Amino acid sequence: MIGDVFPTVLAAARLADQAAWDTLYRDIAGPLAGFFRSRGAGDVDNLIGDTFLHVARNLSTFTGDENQFRAWVFTIAHRRLVDVLRREQRRPATTLDPAILVSLADALNDSDDELDRVIERLDSTGALNTLLSSLTADQAEVLVLRFGADLDATSVGVLTGRSTNAVAAITARALARLRQLLEQSFVT
Repeated sequence: MIGDVFPTVLAAARLADQAAWDTLYRDIAGPLAGFFRSRGAGDVDNLIGDTFLHVARNLSTFTGDENQFRAWVFTIAHRRLVDVLRREQRRPATTLDPAILVSLADALNDSDDELDRVIERLDSTGALNTLLSSLTADQAEVLVLRFGADLDATSVGVLTGRSTNAVAAITARALARLRQLLEQSFVT
């Protein structure tokens, strides 16, 4: 934390003093990076830059002490992260080969052994991450633990702090989402 000189630094930053901005940045960039990483953000540096851009644009509207400033900055950071995560869920990063989708569609309606083989194939081609990115974070986590780590629903529940029924419901929703994506890819 900056401490007793915070009001002076804040006033100088409002006047576009580069040294003051450097002080603010050095003080809060590390904790912001930790926050973004803990939330699974991909491009941490870009998110920090975007957060500081919003801070710079709105610094004149801020009133409060150092703790309130930090809370304000983290509120902005949280909003930036939510925006990025929403954008990523709306727009998958890459498309998948239709042949992979056909075998996955068959496997979702087939035996666990067939699903395991398809998952291994998807993982070896890098397509598994693309599919997982189309799911919510909870759905992806549960599917990876259920099928990737080969854990039962009870064990996944213990690991994630969820009930067995919640794990089963999340698994069902995730598989339904994958089926929906597959159906959409065959229609278009």
